[in-house]
Amino acid sequence: MKNFKMNIKIMACMMICYSISHLTGQTAVALDDGLKNVECVTEANYQEFLKPILEQNISKLRSEGKINFENDAKLADGTVPLSWPLRMTGDYKDIDGVNDYFVITNFADLNHDEYYRLDWKCATYDNARNYDQHNGADILPYPYPWQMMEDESIDIVAAADGEVIYMYDGNFMDRNCDTPHIFNYEPFNAGYYGNFIALLHSDNSITVYAHMKNGTVANLEPGDNVEVGQYLGKLGSSGNSSAPHLHFEVRPCEACSYIEPWFDAGGCNDDVTESQWINQIPYSDTKILRVATHLTLPVFKSCAEYEAGNTEDPNFVNHFTSADNLFITAAIGDLKDDYPLQMDIINSAGTILNSQSYTSPYSLQYAQIVLFTQMLTGYSTGTYKIRITYNGEVAYHYFTVNCPAAATLTGVHTGVKGFINGDYIASNATISGVSTNNVFYQAENYIKLNVGFQATQNSKFHAQIDDCTVGGLREMEEETVYSDELILAPNPTFGIFSVNYNCSNLSDKKIVIQNVLGNIIYTSQTFSTTNDIAELIDLSNLPKGIYLVEIQQSGKSVTEQLVIQ
Repeated sequence: MKNFKMNIKIMACMMICYSISHLTGQTAVALDDGLKNVECVTEANYQEFLKPILEQNISKLRSEGKINFENDAKLADGTVPLSWPLRMTGDYKDIDGVNDYFVITNFADLNHDEYYRLDWKCATYDNARNYDQHNGADILPYPYPWQMMEDESIDIVAAADGEVIYMYDGNFMDRNCDTPHIFNYEPFNAGYYGNFIALLHSDNSITVYAHMKNGTVANLEPGDNVEVGQYLGKLGSSGNSSAPHLHFEVRPCEACSYIEPWFDAGGCNDDVTESQWINQIPYSDTKILRVATHLTLPVFKSCAEYEAGNTEDPNFVNHFTSADNLFITAAIGDLKDDYPLQMDIINSAGTILNSQSYTSPYSLQYAQIVLFTQMLTGYSTGTYKIRITYNGEVAYHYFTVNCPAAATLTGVHTGVKGFINGDYIASNATISGVSTNNVFYQAENYIKLNVGFQATQNSKFHAQIDDCTVGGLREMEEETVYSDELILAPNPTFGIFSVNYNCSNLSDKKIVIQNVLGNIIYTSQTFSTTNDIAELIDLSNLPKGIYLVEIQQSGKSVTEQLVIQ
């Protein structure tokens, strides 16, 4: 069997490159040779177009008495704190395998002199994560930016309370690839920012949100107040833009040059004395974005093809036969040569069937898609788990092989079991009354409990209508109990779920739950010298999102991802 791995490196608005590498270490083969330096919005664009408009509008709004801020929150240096200006929609958040949704492709160029680059981490020239005179941060949806734009999966939101001082929404194409563009649209003849909104804040600073998708800008007008987190528009690629992204910039006043809201003690960013971000995104954001499976390779096109109306062809498939070739992609933010990536395929019994690792050939961090292949010959019918481990983070994706259409269940169920079918499950079985009995039914269309079905006292029974691979359940043979397996059900959940774990280890165990920032939000009491944990937990008071549930015990831990929807 021949295995392949693919790296896809993207720096949107600056450069786009797709490449494929073989495990054997062969030279990378370019899938798109359109590597180019591209500018989207620069300081010169701002000075030419936006600055005079903002000055005029602010003066007019102040004369009308419309700019009247309340006592908004301030940082120690008097600036307003900034929340992240993007939000993943619930529909996209619920897609199997999606863990995160963006990478930062460019920061602001802190050296305003021409032909010299400097970012806030003191990187210069080709090592700087920006381009010459770039005046903000470029935030790219990833790994399928064009599809994510068309699906309207990313909201642009206000980074702080403020007041609209200018906005534009109309007639700009969302598929511009070649820059610079020549625009002749009214009311101005320079379309660098495309569809955008500019907000004035109580510290007299301005934030600008550019390149929004045409027709999605919020129904606002100059003088309207907005609150932090309020919807402004959908992420797009209008104006001078080579790929869907948000161009976000911060200025201390309407007449001021841009600043960088990120802060580093290294001293390269003298404009701020502390980070303006409430939660500052790291310079190198090493994270797992999405894990997916495919029957054929994902197809990426040239920028000209996207401009002509094409989009990506991810070729997502979750259901396979034992005669298929399985393609697995793991999209990583800022993959670097000193952070190896691990991929494992695990069957329902917890046995690792295939294990591969990958190390980036790049010394700098770039967003990359790593591709693994696996022939499914010899794989038995069932549901399999893909585990991606990268820099301490773990993400999962599920796929099926020969997923059965239906099942009729009889007899007595004991132990921890899961029955997963593509169409329906019909059952007149009995789940005997023991607390260690935890039985799951999952089918895509319906579950029918026939006359005679019983789930007796002290046992646990869960039923879920969903696709074969959704929910994180394992397909398990009847009358089989699996050890060292952490089962969360239902998953995704609305907040109330069960934690089930059994193993042969008699050491003390406890449940620890963390959010994506690593903050512990739940800790159980210690379960002393017991094989099993069967605990019902209520986290319905927590916000929607991804959480990590960990069983800690002497010498080992087991972790699963939980989605609250």
